[in-house]
Amino acid sequence: MGAPWAVVLLVVCAVFALLIGAVVLQLACRMCRARTPGFGAALILFLVITFLNGVVGFGVGMVAQLATSGASHGATTPAVRIVVLVVTLLLNLLVSGRFYSATLEDVSPGKGMLIWLAQQFLYFLIAVAVGALLFLLGLPFGGLGSPGLSPVY
Repeated sequence: MGAPWAVVLLVVCAVFALLIGAVVLQLACRMCRARTPGFGAALILFLVITFLNGVVGFGVGMVAQLATSGASHGATTPAVRIVVLVVTLLLNLLVSGRFYSATLEDVSPGKGMLIWLAQQFLYFLIAVAVGALLFLLGLPFGGLGSPGLSPVY
């Protein structure tokens, strides 16, 4: 049998990511002065919108791949990747805004988009905090006390 610990780690990370996503959705709703869903509802909303945005991203990537299939490099050029990224982000903003307006009470599509932007801001803050913590612990350099951080004499 392969590595069962890898499957366990994957499941633990997925559950942890779902929990963080639900809390971030609740915080984003509070930041935008929208009615905050309960934790269970936020978890389900997060699951559904993550799936929808994944389908949108996959669709945009497939369209880009098909549109550039005749080119020598296809959809692998940096310019095409940037266009795919921007289009995907804009579509995710629109899809999320409409989804939140349909599922959350007293939320217009504009406020739904604002909730999505607040979520992205909170994810950015979490990423910076985790990166700073890892840097302070020295993990990118092999851990605390590693020879990678000591001066060479």
